[in-house]
Amino acid sequence: MIACNRNIIACHGKHTSASFRTSIQFSCNPYYWTVFKKIIQAGRSSNAFIDARINYDLWRDHVLKFGLGSKIGIDLPNEKKGILVTSNYYNKVYGKNGWQFSTIYSLGIGQGELGMTPIQMANLASIFANRGHYYAPHLIKSIGDSLSPLPQFLIKHETGVDKEYYNAVVDGMEQVVRAGTGFLARAKNQIACGKTGTVENPQGVDHSVFIGFAPKDNPKIAIAIVIENSGFGAEWAAPMAGLLFGKYLGYEVEKDWVENYILKRDFIHDPAKPQPKSRKRS
Repeated sequence: MIACNRNIIACHGKHTSASFRTSIQFSCNPYYWTVFKKIIQAGRSSNAFIDARINYDLWRDHVLKFGLGSKIGIDLPNEKKGILVTSNYYNKVYGKNGWQFSTIYSLGIGQGELGMTPIQMANLASIFANRGHYYAPHLIKSIGDSLSPLPQFLIKHETGVDKEYYNAVVDGMEQVVRAGTGFLARAKNQIACGKTGTVENPQGVDHSVFIGFAPKDNPKIAIAIVIENSGFGAEWAAPMAGLLFGKYLGYEVEKDWVENYILKRDFIHDPAKPQPKSRKRS
């Protein structure tokens, strides 16, 4: 368990400490701030600045294996690689051995010099669904008479993390939907897994985000939803995900009013209002 110290960084959930599973369920920023701090400050030398560079490079190498910071190789033009800077970027900005955890701590909660495309987010959800691997997303199933995907879409990309460790992640994502920030994505007699997100937008209203997959066991669909300038992920992206899960898999959402709730909202002519920073939640 890690104490939820709200004096360090804002927390969304109503809890005083968090295990790994509950940190996912309640979107506990202090948990990930603490974990990232331990990673970057792991002692490898007598110099904290050198340790930060070495540990950051190791952390970045792991993150790259999840399809972030580079092009996945989808069959559409103009794919973007997102943002996952090298340690040389920080060296240029702050000077060699001039930065450490206190400089980059926002990466621990998905902010700072880190950016993902929606397809990368959906692919991340598929990695959790598959418990550790992915195949590059693609639209075209086959070309010619082979009826098989192109060779590049048959390559199994492993993340290098043992399958057993994904069970805790999936359990936490299940609790997000069952009794956490993504409860509006719940469905009758089905178990979906997900993670909400509220992307801070300094230019205006925050963006509503949800990634997830369903069902929990033998999953059939993985999705990512990004609704710009609409506020909390829990309020808009999560219920929309529930509707998509239901339409694709043929089951009903648990809350009967959710479909009208989504269909009647017009963010173009009735935009969401900015929320006070103290009220932020995922």
